[in-house]
Amino acid sequence: LRDTWSGFQTSIDKVTVPVARPESEMPLGEVISLFVGQCGTQISQALWELISVEHGIGPDGTLVDPGAQTEDDTAGAEVLFTHTQKDRFVPRAAIVDSEPTVVDEIRNGLYRGMFNPARLVTGLEDMANNFGRGYYGCPQNLVDQGMNAVRKEAEQADKLQSCLIFHAFGGGTGSGTTCRLVELLDAEFMKVPKIEMAIYPDYHKSCSVVEPYNAVLCSSTLDEISSFAIMIENDALTKICNESLRMERPAYPNLNRVLAHACSGILAPLTFDGPLTASLPQLQTNLVPYPRLHFLQASLNPMFTHDITIHESITIQELTIGAFNTINQMMVGDPKETVMMAAALLYRGQIPIQEINSSIDTIKKRGLIGLVDWCPTGFKIGVVPTLPAVIKASGIGKTNRQLTALYNSTLIVSPLRSNLHKFRVLLSKKAFVHWYLQEGMEQGEFQECMEDVLNILQDYLFVEKTLVHNRTGGGAADNVHGPPPRPDRQSRHSAGTQNSHSDAGASSDGAGGSAVFGGGGVGGGSVVSVPAPNSSFRLSPSPAAPASITRQSDHTGQGKDDGGEDDDDDEDEDDDEEDDDDDDDDDDDDDDDDDEDDDGDD
Repeated sequence: LRDTWSGFQTSIDKVTVPVARPESEMPLGEVISLFVGQCGTQISQALWELISVEHGIGPDGTLVDPGAQTEDDTAGAEVLFTHTQKDRFVPRAAIVDSEPTVVDEIRNGLYRGMFNPARLVTGLEDMANNFGRGYYGCPQNLVDQGMNAVRKEAEQADKLQSCLIFHAFGGGTGSGTTCRLVELLDAEFMKVPKIEMAIYPDYHKSCSVVEPYNAVLCSSTLDEISSFAIMIENDALTKICNESLRMERPAYPNLNRVLAHACSGILAPLTFDGPLTASLPQLQTNLVPYPRLHFLQASLNPMFTHDITIHESITIQELTIGAFNTINQMMVGDPKETVMMAAALLYRGQIPIQEINSSIDTIKKRGLIGLVDWCPTGFKIGVVPTLPAVIKASGIGKTNRQLTALYNSTLIVSPLRSNLHKFRVLLSKKAFVHWYLQEGMEQGEFQECMEDVLNILQDYLFVEKTLVHNRTGGGAADNVHGPPPRPDRQSRHSAGTQNSHSDAGASSDGAGGSAVFGGGGVGGGSVVSVPAPNSSFRLSPSPAAPASITRQSDHTGQGKDDGGEDDDDDEDEDDDEEDDDDDDDDDDDDDDDDDEDDDGDD
């Protein structure tokens, strides 16, 4: 017994207790990508082409040089790829389109051996640029197959981090079918962040007359489901190709490859080791101060051609400041003329953290961007030493450092305002509405969705006006109240054709003024004032009003009694009726009846 006990103690001494890995080295989890519609499918081709080159994966899914890569090198690739038993890497992606033309390019293309054929889901006919057909008229088997493809990928993940959704706001499949799929995803994977990388309609160019309808309906539906959305405009991508890459007539593959570099910069902290990590949930926490203010913008710096990168270099300060230049933006506008709530700077290359902090201090001291005072830090940093790969056909040169910037600012105000103006002009004449009604939609849904997007626009304007008020002598105490939570809504699919809620009297008070929007359905005779693209909201003088957003909501579409504030609302509604040329006699009669009811309540 003595010998047995001695041997047992010896075996215990030889046992090595595993040391816990630090939190910075823990795996961040897998990411599933969902590409919907023609736009999403074409983006997937450029994105997986670039990501596979960065990780040394060939077009058939095998490693290009297996002997040169260790398990640690391929561990990062497993965030985006599934490592099969046959030593192949298959993208954790599902591609869904209503017609097979574009997806067949993948099935018959160079990378056909990389994708799982079961994850390429197609229908038989397109959705005719109709949100109603994409949402209500989409074949049930297409939706079921798309959901099953995502579900299978989620089952193969050990720790699902988030789901990326690539689509376009203006298409029928990209808007309607995406909303249908995302609602089902939210019901099944409620706690998984759902992040959009979306193409928003341009101001000058349009692929369809009904793009404003699709964009507003899609924005309203995904408002409370999406964790955050990175907004991209084709006009901005074209400008980058023209001025930075010296392309006279860039095609869509060129635009998609520029967008793929931005996506690669966002995903690099997930797949490569670095001193500072930035996972997608961390980006959501640092960039979304309020749930409704979740529309982000992106920029990429530098973007050089092959011949320029040989003769020029860029410092850390130039790299950081250049990310906020107009030429590097992926949404048309100048971020220096907007109000910024938060930003994430994702660097690639050998970059000292001290120089990053010095560059940020320079931006703050010079006042190059307008930062809100209630977010004093304002910047999330991510650093990955691995350099970005380049595709020779893209025309983008290889650099020794690169910066992908994500920021939440009021730069989104101009696109939202422009699209709402187009939406109102079309809806005032009920143009093309019958195509949507034939698919099962109701006319009241148009008004409800327009009010939802108006509320989003109003919240961004509140942030902008508050900063201007503080700069002109207002106190910082005006900033303590943020946009209020929005009432819960049922999904359009589960609630049928009934309107789930109606914002009747949303009012905002920023720099000593207020902006009041009427509510209710189309048949209720209410007036919703939508400004023109180059105009601003009319502010009624009320300096004594509190600097907070108050919202009155009722399912009947009428404002509730709130003391003496109803009188001010009635006066603002009368002013809107006098200024709006599109009001008919029936609307005036209904508004008079509403005013009499409010006076009777008072």
